Amino acid sequence: MKCIVVFQSKTGFTKRYANWIQEELLCDLKECKTVTKKKLSSYDVIIFGSYIRVERFRGYSRIKALVGEKNKKKLVLYATGASPYGKERVDTMWRSSVPEKDLQSIPHFYLQSGLNYEKMSLGERILMKGFALMMKIKNNKDKDGAEPMRDMSSSYDISSKEYMKPLIDYVRKEMENQKNG
Repeated sequence: MKCIVVFQSKTGFTKRYANWIQEELLCDLKECKTVTKKKLSSYDVIIFGSYIRVERFRGYSRIKALVGEKNKKKLVLYATGASPYGKERVDTMWRSSVPEKDLQSIPHFYLQSGLNYEKMSLGERILMKGFALMMKIKNNKDKDGAEPMRDMSSSYDISSKEYMKPLIDYVRKEMENQKNG
C-alpha cells in the first residue's frame, strides 16, 4: 500500500504532525504546493493536513481538486488548531469548511496544536488577537456549559503524538483492509 502525507502549514504545527505521521506510517511526505494531481493518483491513501484559522479548515478545495472526485475515497483529513475544542466546536468547524456529503465519506480528525505569533504576519497576528478577544467575550457570556477557550493572547504549544493516535489507527486499519482485499 502506498501512502502519502500532504500538508500545508503556516506556523509549523501542521508540518510537525505531518512529520510525526510520516515517521509512524513510514510513508511519503510532501508539501501541498509541491504535489500534482498525477502524482497523487498513484497513492492508495492520501492524508491531508492543514491548519484552522478563524474556525475554518484551510486548503480543502485545493486538495479536493488535486485528488479529484474519483479518488476522494482515498482521502483522510486532519486539522490542527490552537484550542482544545470540544466535539461540538470541532464539528462546527468541519461543517463550515467541508461540504456535508464529503464529511460523511471522508474520515477527518482534529489534532490540538498551538499558536505561534512569532511566525505569523502582522495581519494574521491582528486577526488572531481580535478573534481571541471575541471568543473571550463570547465565552464570558455563554452559560450553557460550553468549554472555556484557552487564553490565546500569547504563543503556546500543546501538540502531542497522542492526539494523532486515532488517525494512525484508522489509516493502519484502512491499509490492512485494502491489502486483504
